[in-house]
Amino acid sequence: MTSKKILDKGVMNFFGKKEECRSLSNFSELEVMIDKRLYESGEHAYHGERFVRLAELCVDNNRKMLLSEYGKQFLKPSAFKCGANVKAKGGKNGFRLEDAEMEIWTTSIGIEVQRKICLWKRDNYMTVRNDLEKTKGKILVHPAMRCSEEKLLTRLWEGRGVVIEGKIVILGKNMLGNLWMELRDEPINLRIRLLESRELLRSSLVEKVRMLRLDLDNIEKECLEIAELTDNELMLKYEGTV
Repeated sequence: MTSKKILDKGVMNFFGKKEECRSLSNFSELEVMIDKRLYESGEHAYHGERFVRLAELCVDNNRKMLLSEYGKQFLKPSAFKCGANVKAKGGKNGFRLEDAEMEIWTTSIGIEVQRKICLWKRDNYMTVRNDLEKTKGKILVHPAMRCSEEKLLTRLWEGRGVVIEGKIVILGKNMLGNLWMELRDEPINLRIRLLESRELLRSSLVEKVRMLRLDLDNIEKECLEIAELTDNELMLKYEGTV
């Protein structure tokens, strides 16, 4: 089997400009709620939360306010629309972060935020669950475009599948792909069961209300019919019922 066939069979690449499994990309236009803050996409949420959370840790009141206010610009409705623009405004073309702040974000907080983004999307969008379901058994890879293998080894979120001695090896940390696989491959959690149970209960309640309305309509109709009966008709109709 050629390397291409091995990769096609064992790897699913997903990114914003690829239609298949696009829901897994932060660039997909799926709203995300993080700690009651609503964002237009995962990309908005990732960068917005960066500034909000670093502001919470900041001891300098002036910088705390600047970080917080800049983070609010990523909330829905955001002035930053397309994914590339959001990424730029959240990166070097936006509010410049100090090295220590970037270190905290990259090594711990950012990964947890991205996990929350993925979790929200999985729990709230059927299209995401469907994309995860159909990729079971495959390695999910968020590919790094136009990146040398040497630089790829230092990338946190991206990866690249290659074949070495007939086996698939992922270069780069591929953290986004790993987070999605972790959520995909764990047993269905209580939260999803509760969401599905809530929907079933809601449907059941709607049906009960519909049937109740039918019963009330029938009772009202019967009352009107009784009101129109003469005494003799009433006695004949209900004779023996008491």
